[in-house]
Amino acid sequence: MYYLITDIKNEKIANISYELLIFAKWTCKQVEDFLESARSENYYFNKHEIQFKIDNLSS
Repeated sequence: MYYLITDIKNEKIANISYELLIFAKWTCKQVEDFLESARSENYYFNKHEIQFKIDNLSS
């Protein structure tokens, strides 16, 4: 009986750990997507800032 209870507890812990791992993986993917978006926006704004400076210098 003890081993059965231990197996059930271990299985529950394993399932919870697996769910946490999936959630952590999903969270990391969301952060990666956010960082990629931020890099794209940063590139976009830097490109336009440089163009703005060039336009102002040539005026």
